Amino acid sequence: MMTIRLYSRNATMPPRFCFGVGDPVCLLRPSIAMVDSRRPSVHGERAARWFSQELSEAGFTIVSGLAMGIDAESHRSCLDSGATTIAVVATGLDRIYPAQHRELAQAIAASGVVLTQFFPASVPHRSHFPRRNRTISGLAAATVVLEASDPSGSLITATAANDQGRDVFVVPWSPWHRQGRGCLRLLKEGALIATCPGDVILQSQFSSAVRLAATPPTVDADFEPISREGRLLRAIGDGQHSLDALALAVRGSPQEIATDLLKLELEGFIQHQDGAYFAI
Repeated sequence: MMTIRLYSRNATMPPRFCFGVGDPVCLLRPSIAMVDSRRPSVHGERAARWFSQELSEAGFTIVSGLAMGIDAESHRSCLDSGATTIAVVATGLDRIYPAQHRELAQAIAASGVVLTQFFPASVPHRSHFPRRNRTISGLAAATVVLEASDPSGSLITATAANDQGRDVFVVPWSPWHRQGRGCLRLLKEGALIATCPGDVILQSQFSSAVRLAATPPTVDADFEPISREGRLLRAIGDGQHSLDALALAVRGSPQEIATDLLKLELEGFIQHQDGAYFAI
């Protein structure tokens, strides 16, 4: 099992564990998150290709979410230019979503990494995507928002990046362009403007973030025992289980397991209904 610290020390709510397939070394390189709309404009697609290629050539690994639209465009641009890229998904690694991106995920894993914080067999759920977005921004030294309506998932990722002490760069848009309203909102709130990839590369604040992000992560190839909470989540899987059954499965006392289950429920990993616990 790889042990990888994804977040800076002042980050909140990091995932307890991640599953990945591919080359873990690319997780140690300075990276930039690319976020945008699932229904991008022609200009958004061009911006994704431009920024992804230029930033990759400058030595940064592009992180995105393997979704339709800009995510896929960013990943493909990296692969086309011979660069590595990281895809963070909101499902189990055996349930790639959307299904039409399975081949893209395989191509990414051949040189980069496909990463998830969700157990195998986990299917798409709307509660997974905000958590996936936090992982995307936590992996990266900075987040670049190419297009964003208001509200949108891009704004969630940008907010998470700001909370994690990361720089947020925004490509400016016309106030009459629906896909750019979220970008203008972020600029009002203090995001950094990016009219070209060079703005991201040369920004002094970004350079400081890269130096910070380039040193803390470590990869340990040795086996690390899974915590009791991790064993609980694995035992729950996609089923519904009683407290006594879970205590038996992980070999803990009902009192200890009840405390762990409450913590997992408060953190949004599981739900409790009619005496049964199940993952969300």
